[in-house]
Amino acid sequence: MAHDGQQPGDQQDPYPGRPPAPPPWSPQGQPGGQPPNEDQSWPQGSGGQPRQSGYPQAPQQPNSAQAPQQPWQPGSPQAPQQPWQPGSGPAPEPWQPTATTPPRKPMRKGVLFGIVGAVVLVIALVVVLSVTNARRAEQRAAEEAAAAEAAAQARADAAIAPVEGYLQALAAGDAEAALAFLGSAPARSELMTDEVLAASNAIAPITAIEVTPVDPEVAFGTVDVSASYLLGAEQIDITLGVMGPYSEDDDTEWEIYGGYGSLYIGDPLIAAVNGVPVTSASVNVFFGAYQLSVADPRFALEGTTVTTVTEEHTGGEFDAQVVLSEAGLTEFRTLVNEAVATCIASTTLAAGCGIDLPATIQGTTVTEGTVSRTLSADAQMTLDSLEADVDYADPRIVSGEYIGAVDVEFDCTEDGQAGRCELLFGSAGSLGSPVVDFGADEPAVRWD
Repeated sequence: MAHDGQQPGDQQDPYPGRPPAPPPWSPQGQPGGQPPNEDQSWPQGSGGQPRQSGYPQAPQQPNSAQAPQQPWQPGSPQAPQQPWQPGSGPAPEPWQPTATTPPRKPMRKGVLFGIVGAVVLVIALVVVLSVTNARRAEQRAAEEAAAAEAAAQARADAAIAPVEGYLQALAAGDAEAALAFLGSAPARSELMTDEVLAASNAIAPITAIEVTPVDPEVAFGTVDVSASYLLGAEQIDITLGVMGPYSEDDDTEWEIYGGYGSLYIGDPLIAAVNGVPVTSASVNVFFGAYQLSVADPRFALEGTTVTTVTEEHTGGEFDAQVVLSEAGLTEFRTLVNEAVATCIASTTLAAGCGIDLPATIQGTTVTEGTVSRTLSADAQMTLDSLEADVDYADPRIVSGEYIGAVDVEFDCTEDGQAGRCELLFGSAGSLGSPVVDFGADEPAVRWD
């Protein structure tokens, strides 16, 4: 018969709050008939937790000689008063935990995995940061190397820029721009003008300019820059020195030192180069072509009158000789003929032209105002076709050829007797070589 609130077969725990007693022990299944050791699992209690080491031990199981009676089964005549009758003493007191400190519980796998994962994450972060820093360092190094390379290339480009700009300015006939690329203005630069450059390009233009890049690693201080260009149809290869900064912190501008040549003209007194008169025997010029001429129309040139200057520190020379032009020869002949005519017409002792008579000739007295002079036929012929040459040292000095004899008669008195005398010999009886200085303000004839 079941009690209130109980179903048949239910048993009431006589010791509420105490862990349930273990099931009766049976030697079956245990080798050697030994009870289970402490390493084996304790049966689950009301809390569903296994027994932990350090807590009070459950009551010992009876041995095989004292096996407990079988528990009550439904249908038995009477339900037992106690669920467990060991048969050897009173029931054990309810179990209470002792005051001993429980041992440290084993770390759960989830916590362990979390710690390991965190350590792995930290290591991973360190590795990532190290790799990132290394990559950033490599990137910075690459950027710095690229910047240094770009700066070096910029210096190299800046070093060749004056050479290219200089040649382009010459090709354009811009003297002022060309001079701006030179480190210092040259002396005797009267021919470094737009007018002279224009004439140079008319003779032989500068084209096909090419400048060879320089090594960026040596683009400091003084650098030799190679270039080429066509002067007319002639291929010109040159090397110009440029001077610039000596360090990365130096802001000195690149400039050409030198960069021009010179011309030897000789006598500048009558010469002009590309139409511009010169005042020095040697003058500085840009690279280009130059034609020598004479500013005085009374003179001309024979020979090669064009030369070129293609490299710095080199000079051009003209293979030409100054001669008297047709206009100059005509003027020379005119001056000589006028002088001869005046001299021949004179009746006085002092006639000029180198034919003056002395007052006494070998004891014979010449009567003043009675002299008569006449050119010989040969002298007249020579005078009519008179040739002349310029002086080598000074082409403005022009000398004519020897003219010839002059017939001279005069009244004379010798030993108290008067008569008409004839000059048979002597310098007064011939015309020598006329000389004209065309450099004088008023050219005149003298006789040598």
